[in-house]
Amino acid sequence: MTDLLIRATAALHNAGPDAVLTHHTALALYGCQAADQHVVHILVPNRRRVRSRPGVDVHHGRFARGDVENLYGLRVLALDHALAQVLCRESSAVALACFEQAVERYPPDHRGLFAERIGRCIRARPDPRGQRKALLLLRSCYRLVG
Repeated sequence: MTDLLIRATAALHNAGPDAVLTHHTALALYGCQAADQHVVHILVPNRRRVRSRPGVDVHHGRFARGDVENLYGLRVLALDHALAQVLCRESSAVALACFEQAVERYPPDHRGLFAERIGRCIRARPDPRGQRKALLLLRSCYRLVG
């Protein structure tokens, strides 16, 4: 984890004050061991001209300040939003493993609400790629959380 924190801190510093950690990097910081920690994923507003480089994958998009949390002193996209990104864009096996690990953070009677929040995040994404697949995976996850 120390190596990831060092690389994530450097990536955020280079990307600027309005960047946040996202995708696998955010999930790893939330404790999802299935998340890939080899590349640091950051999200920057569309107006920013930041490019990916070896070891850092830059995503451009929108996020609200309320969707950002502070973990280990770093700006991190909220767990439900980060999971929505991974469910839409990553392999089903990795996405399901991350969901299963993340949902364990919640008591059983709150897991359905957590899954519903992820569904809202998926539907709200401006990029429609992967939404259908993600919603199907999420429906199968509902059985896992029930």
